[in-house]
Amino acid sequence: SISSLFAAKSERKSGFGKALLGILLAIPVLMIVIPLLISSDVAFAGFITSFFENISLTIVKVILGLIITPFVIAYCFALKNSEKKEYIPSKFKGIDNTIVISFLSALSVCYFAYLVSQLAYFFSAFKGFLPDGYQFNLSSYARRGFFEMSAIAAINFVIIFCALLLSKKKNGKICVPSRLICLFISVFTLIIITTAISKMVLYIRELGMTRLRITTSAFMVFLGIVFLSVILRLFISKIKVLRVALVTAGTVLLILGVANVNQVVA
Repeated sequence: SISSLFAAKSERKSGFGKALLGILLAIPVLMIVIPLLISSDVAFAGFITSFFENISLTIVKVILGLIITPFVIAYCFALKNSEKKEYIPSKFKGIDNTIVISFLSALSVCYFAYLVSQLAYFFSAFKGFLPDGYQFNLSSYARRGFFEMSAIAAINFVIIFCALLLSKKKNGKICVPSRLICLFISVFTLIIITTAISKMVLYIRELGMTRLRITTSAFMVFLGIVFLSVILRLFISKIKVLRVALVTAGTVLLILGVANVNQVVA
C-alpha cells in the first residue's frame, strides 16, 4: 500500500507520495533547526512547549486509531456481504442435565450461604451506615464491594453462558431445574451489583464526585443491564445476550465520550 502511493497511475496519488517523501526527509533537518530556534528565543520556546505538551499522547491515539479503523470497517463489510454457509448439525448433543444441575446446585448453595453470612455487610450501604472498622475508611469499603461484584459477575456470566450453550436441550431450551438455578445465580449477581452501586452512591455522597467514580458507576450499570438480559434469555430464546452487551457497552461509552464528565463532576 505504501509503494502504491508512488507507483499509482493517478497523478494525484503519485504527487501525494512525493510530498510525503519530502516531509519525511525534512524531519531530520527540523530536529536540528527547531532546538536552535528554541534556544535563541524565549517566546518561540514557550510556543513550542505548549504545542508539544500533549502531542505524544495525541500521536499515539491517532496512530492506534488509523491502525484499528480499517480492520473494523473491513469486518463490518465482511459481516454484511459474507456468504451464508450451509448449516451442518452438530453431533454433540450436550452435557447430561444431571451433571449441569449438580454443578449449578453446588454453586448456588455456596452463594446462598455466603449471602446469608454477609447479609448485614452487603446491605449496610442501603441503610447509609458503615460496618465496624470502616467508619474512617470509606474508600476501602466502596472498593471492596466493587471488586467482589466484578469478580463474581464475571464468573457467573461465564457459568450461565456455558450452561446455556452446553446443556442438553429440549425444543431449543435447557431443562426447567437448570433454568431456575441459573435464575437464582443471575438474581444473586444483580443483588451484589445493586449493593455495589449503593456503596458507590454512599461514597460519592460522603466524599464527592470524581471522573473515576462516574465511570465505575457506568460500568456497574452496564453489568446490571447485561444480567437483566441474561434473566430474560433464560425464558425467551430470542434475546441475544452478547448483542445486548455490545450495544449497551457502545451506548455507555458514547454517552461518556459525548458528555463533559469533568463539567458534570464540577
